[in-house]
Amino acid sequence: STPNYLTAFSENKIQLVFDEFVLLDNPASQVLISPPLQFDLKFETKGKSVIVSFDKEEILQPQTTYVIQFGGAVKDITEGNIVKNLKYVFSTGNTIDSLTFAVVVRVLESNSPAEGVLVALHNDLSDSAALFVKPYYFSITDSAGYAFFENLKLDTYSLVAFTDENNNYLFDSHSERIGFLNDLVEPVKEVLDVKLVHIFKEQEYPYLKGRTTYKYPSIKLVYNGDKHLLNWNNNVNNQIHLWREDSLIFYWPSDISPNPFIIGTKGIKPDTITPTSKSIEKLRPIRIQEGLITQLQDKLIEIRFNLPISQVYPELFVWLDSNGIVTRSNTAYLFDSIPDRVFLKVPFKAADSLKIEAGAVADFYGRESVKSYHPLKQIPKAELAKASLKIIGMDPANDYVLELYRGSLLINRRKISARDTAYYKLQGLIVDRYEVRVILDSNGNGHFDSGLYLRKRQAEPVFKKSFSGLRPNWDMEFILDLQSLHK
Repeated sequence: STPNYLTAFSENKIQLVFDEFVLLDNPASQVLISPPLQFDLKFETKGKSVIVSFDKEEILQPQTTYVIQFGGAVKDITEGNIVKNLKYVFSTGNTIDSLTFAVVVRVLESNSPAEGVLVALHNDLSDSAALFVKPYYFSITDSAGYAFFENLKLDTYSLVAFTDENNNYLFDSHSERIGFLNDLVEPVKEVLDVKLVHIFKEQEYPYLKGRTTYKYPSIKLVYNGDKHLLNWNNNVNNQIHLWREDSLIFYWPSDISPNPFIIGTKGIKPDTITPTSKSIEKLRPIRIQEGLITQLQDKLIEIRFNLPISQVYPELFVWLDSNGIVTRSNTAYLFDSIPDRVFLKVPFKAADSLKIEAGAVADFYGRESVKSYHPLKQIPKAELAKASLKIIGMDPANDYVLELYRGSLLINRRKISARDTAYYKLQGLIVDRYEVRVILDSNGNGHFDSGLYLRKRQAEPVFKKSFSGLRPNWDMEFILDLQSLHK
């Protein structure tokens, strides 16, 4: 074999000899060399030998230690056993660099180990190095999320970790998760402190991918990216808006000549939207979206309409039981942030249908709803559960947001105070599996914000905990320890 840990290296090939016949399994993806080369290595087997050749145009850097890691590429030919921890080290200088570094990478949302993530050390300290420059050193995380570096030279590096889905050693895809350290790092002789990095999907800038102009005073804009980044002159033409999944729909009065308005986000060229004056004659009547009467909690019903609502008259929502007994609502809620929805309190336990009298709601254009009937499957209170959340470990210096989800349905969102211990009661829960999310709300805007590598902005830490096992008419306690948010 070519001697390992060879100094003053000037060979154009390396030969590794084993005590039995071997084969190569996908060396192009399995074998890693740091620092990276300009040209690909070439591999071949001859009996009990593996030969690694450099491209004839490759120029190795002077006074540099190279590490070739073979991963699972070399196997014995008889049983296919991998030659584990196979590594070849050489230096073009007179010494072998001997410093080390270690990092553990976790997924932000679950805090679980991130396996197979590329961890890059850059001696190019520019803000965009991970986008355009291959790393000087790199390692791949193991099943526990750890990445180890050996034979490093003394220098200062920036650290970036990402899921290199196209295997080009560059962060160049919106589908790739990324994490990074804001501070520069230096390798050490002995690893005593393992750095922690969380990887996340970047906050994607919104861009307009389509628009639909309706035959009435409304326009739908379809966006990719994070809608929370959008800004527009909201009060122009007395317009209102609502979100439907990835679509932003604007409505404006029919009796005005609307002006153009600007919508966009900082750093991205904005779009100019030009509404037109139109009649509401072709606008469909206001109605409940089919299948969208949803019981959220005990006696709380969400009703979603096809248009934004301007007025609601709760006494015109009539609840019927199987015997025809009538009870009228006395409480209804409208929220500016979701103007197409009405929230009602069901006034008694046995309601099995809902009659909406004519004029119960008025839409943005002042048109009143017509009479309609809707069956209602109300879950009896005795079949609903309660949960008590005990949250510990909050940092008084930070703000938090608590979210409760049943599947993909957001049941509750609230800002919570940063006390050492806090208790929250969740009443009238349908027996199901839930997820609690606690967001460390760094900018105080009431929702989660992901990070951006180019701005060196970390994603807001998120603590998630799923819980099930709820039982009807029982109050169960769940403890959430937020210490992991601050590690």
